[in-house]
Amino acid sequence: MAEPAPDRAFGGPKEQAPPKEIEDEDGEPAEAPLVEAAERPESAPEESDAVVTDAADAIRRPMLDSTAMWLRQLTWALSALAVIIALLFAAVATLRATTPPVALGAGLTLVLAAAVGVVGAMGLGRRVVVDVAAGALTLAVIGAAAQLVAVAVPGRALLLIAAVIALAGLGVRAVPEPFHRGPQLASAAALIVMGVVVAGTALRAAIAPVQAAMPVWDADLDVYHSRLVQAAGEAGWQLAATALLLTIAAVLSLPPEARRESAVAGVALTALAAPASLALPWSAAPWLPVLAAIGIGVTGLYAKTERAAQAHVAGAALVGLVGAGASLARPASTAAVLAVLTVAGVLIAIAGSWLPEQAAALRDEPAPAQLLRAGPDAEMVGDWAAGGAAFAMPGAAAAAVAAAAPVRADAAVPILAAAFVAVCATLGYAALAQVAWRRIAFPLSLGTGLGALAVTAAAFGPRAPRLPTPGWVRCCWSARCCSSSPRRSTRDAGPTGCSTDPTSRPRRRSRGSSAPARGSPASSSPVPCWRSPRCSYSSSPSACARCHRTGAAARSSASRPAGPWSR
Repeated sequence: MAEPAPDRAFGGPKEQAPPKEIEDEDGEPAEAPLVEAAERPESAPEESDAVVTDAADAIRRPMLDSTAMWLRQLTWALSALAVIIALLFAAVATLRATTPPVALGAGLTLVLAAAVGVVGAMGLGRRVVVDVAAGALTLAVIGAAAQLVAVAVPGRALLLIAAVIALAGLGVRAVPEPFHRGPQLASAAALIVMGVVVAGTALRAAIAPVQAAMPVWDADLDVYHSRLVQAAGEAGWQLAATALLLTIAAVLSLPPEARRESAVAGVALTALAAPASLALPWSAAPWLPVLAAIGIGVTGLYAKTERAAQAHVAGAALVGLVGAGASLARPASTAAVLAVLTVAGVLIAIAGSWLPEQAAALRDEPAPAQLLRAGPDAEMVGDWAAGGAAFAMPGAAAAAVAAAAPVRADAAVPILAAAFVAVCATLGYAALAQVAWRRIAFPLSLGTGLGALAVTAAAFGPRAPRLPTPGWVRCCWSARCCSSSPRRSTRDAGPTGCSTDPTSRPRRRSRGSSAPARGSPASSSPVPCWRSPRCSYSSSPSACARCHRTGAAARSSASRPAGPWSR
């Protein structure tokens, strides 16, 4: 039975006649020429009734009633309102908890309410709502855990809350990518709030070593430790540990584009707070900031962006200045610290100019050698390091001479001479560098200029060699700073018998009275402190300087009694 011909209406293939045989000249069949391939069925266009368009789908889809639409939106709005109210009540209960069981129950309620909000947001299906709900859940976990540890261990609350934030940052890294943004922003917000709280106390503790080192090279070392402890407050060693934990949390939880800058800020804050937080002695207090400044400068050579390199430069400069200021208690510590900063600055400057030249050669080297590849702004970091070395070098030379001098009051001229020689060396190097580089390096010029200005200001300062007379002798020109008069009150008398009241005035004899014998017990005439070898101010020039500023020396030179200052 013959097969029926396919219906062309349903897109069947067309019938083709068999090719006609062609004979050659000898009468034998020849090969048929190649003909164009027949149309294939799948190449035929589809019928219009077989294509389902969006318009047809929209016609088949049932239209939602306006009432049903409003009802759906109202349901989600009421659900969100209920979650917000539950979060508020649970947060208030958590903050008002005073015992660990109450804090635990309120914290669990807070976390449960936030979890319900996350489930509702996922049901709604909007990305922004899911991110907000996930961020609220992260904040609820951090807040509940922080309140629980604060109530359970009140004396370690600052440290434990920082540990909670660091653990939250570690947990954020394990969150799947679709839900990652909300928890990351929430963890960053908690980190910023805690960082602001810690930064205030840390900066106050950072200034304490510098204040305790005053006056320069003549600090009172007996009260040095107490000043540092007072600045750190009740936190004590927890302050530095908290700053370190917040630095770790910043590295873990912040976005990659802000991670390096936040790490530099955290390391700088930790180094600044460490001397007062750990109550280090005056000989060891400068070294933690100095070592941190050197580390920040070295790692700045490998910064990948210009903003990160600038953060390294700013952090190293700030921490290095605080370390140099904390070393001003004695000349020996000042010389050692500034010498180390000078050498480190020179080495970083050399590395900043050498490492970029080796970047192309190290491109095809194995992985360990890739660590030597510097960042694109290594040269800029090296220039600022050279400027810092030029600024520290004159101070190192002056402090070294002062530390080697047996009597510092007689070594003013050698100290200034050494400082000016160092300034000449830095100025000469800056001039040669500008000629060799064919450009003006602003960091090097700035550091050299500031060093020269500092030495010049020291030469014209109150302790300059143009005033060789000790301050306590100048103070006693008025003959009223202290006296050994027996009529003085005993409560105003110093430990050696001289008066310590700078406002006391010498008593004058009335007219017609005869001068009593010098040294007699009934003598009422004040004896100037320059005549009394027991004067307590003779060993404290700063105290006598305060007496001198009361106005006694402002009298006319004719009223000054004769004394050793006339020589």
